[in-house]
Amino acid sequence: MSCIGRGLCRILSTWMVFGDTSEEDETNRKVCALLFFTTMKKILTLIFLSVFCLNAINAETTWNLSDDGTLTISGTGDMTDYGYGDHTPWYSQRNKIKKIIIEEGVTSLINWAFCNCTEATSVSIPNSLITIGTCSFLNCGLISVTIPYGVTTIGRGAFAECRNLKSVTIPNSVTTIGDDAFNECM
Repeated sequence: MSCIGRGLCRILSTWMVFGDTSEEDETNRKVCALLFFTTMKKILTLIFLSVFCLNAINAETTWNLSDDGTLTISGTGDMTDYGYGDHTPWYSQRNKIKKIIIEEGVTSLINWAFCNCTEATSVSIPNSLITIGTCSFLNCGLISVTIPYGVTTIGRGAFAECRNLKSVTIPNSVTTIGDDAFNECM
């Protein structure tokens, strides 16, 4: 046991067993209380950070491109950030993508996620999604989009240059629409 721990035990046991109220013991009790609360604050901070980090580690998404051209993004939390759009693992196969499905659990789409998927005519967006990143669907072949309630942010240029886009439904949960979000759409 550490020096502080032994001292704390001695002071607390004296105070609790004998009821000693000398001025020196009163000062020691105050020091012990301060040490106790400081230690508890550190322990609670560590617990909070552990839970937060565990959630961040578990916030992972995966992707799959099926033979019929359906790109599925699944998992929990923010979409895995691959950097600029041409760094996404499906970018080299973007002309094969006909349909994009973002499964329930995904909360944020990265910037440039599906840019230049010109053959993708439909997208399914889950209720769990909160943010559509900058240029996420730039220059896609989308015909109509229904953004579910819960999405709060549509990033700058998110649907720009979707020249086939004829219908967009935006719920009142959206509080921010970035500049040029629908620039050059029908």
